[in-house]
Amino acid sequence: MLNALLNEKPTVLQALIHQKLLTVDLKELSHLLGYRGSDKFKQRLTAMFSNDYFGLDSSNYDFQFSSEEFVRQLCNHLNIPSLLVDKVLDEIKVELEKQKNASKPFIFIDTDFKRKSEPIAVLSAMQKKRYFTIEDAVAVKSLDEQLQDIQEIVTTHYQTHPILDLGGEVQRYAYFYQADYIVVFSVTGEILDVTNDYPLSVAKLRL
Repeated sequence: MLNALLNEKPTVLQALIHQKLLTVDLKELSHLLGYRGSDKFKQRLTAMFSNDYFGLDSSNYDFQFSSEEFVRQLCNHLNIPSLLVDKVLDEIKVELEKQKNASKPFIFIDTDFKRKSEPIAVLSAMQKKRYFTIEDAVAVKSLDEQLQDIQEIVTTHYQTHPILDLGGEVQRYAYFYQADYIVVFSVTGEILDVTNDYPLSVAKLRL
């Protein structure tokens, strides 16, 4: 059973858990963890071994443990050092949080900027000012409602920031509703285009 559950390329902690499980009675361990039968216990093991995130990337709860609680309780019963478990799980949660934020809708402020002789450090600082994320209160709305809010956001922004420091005059706004669904707005809030690809232009050197 255990060999069938393990990934071809398990993480170090997954491999250690697998090694420890080979030395214990799975039915007894299942009972110690509070499972009446072995089916749910096997399902939790499958979820834990199925990906590098130990199941923390899904809201998996079996009325006994969440994914994180299951890993911690299992490792505790297998006498795996808590410092290792804490470190691995903390890094996983940081990575998942990064992925979550990266997938949030955002607006790119397009100025058609062409690099002249600006230092890289200055360009890097400038690039950060060409993006802003959308508040959760807006992101949870329907697409139609979001677009109405975005129209107001871009027109307000242009009224107060028609020219970006170093970046130049704002030409348009690209709303990345999803990675492959981008709505392009004029500076007056009109929808110019809807596309599945839009270049997030990095400063280019003008020859």
